Amino acid sequence: MLTMDKCKHVGQLQLAQDHSSLNPQKWHCVDCNTTESIWACLSCSHVACGRYIEEHALKHFQESSHPVALEVNDMYVFCYLCD
Repeated sequence: MLTMDKCKHVGQLQLAQDHSSLNPQKWHCVDCNTTESIWACLSCSHVACGRYIEEHALKHFQESSHPVALEVNDMYVFCYLCD
């Protein structure tokens, strides 16, 4: 398992100017509105559901190439490029 201190993408990350994804009221997928398994893109604050729901966070990565996301409930950071 890769730890985030070994992920070069975390070190290169420029955090989004919009920090609205830190607000728990925003913790729902913008595509399907679920509140389960919510991930926030750390590049642009896009909020979407994880791979065990409808995979909208993965879809956002595929469309935007923003690799680093935060699981908002567990505060777990994930890099799609290093996965």
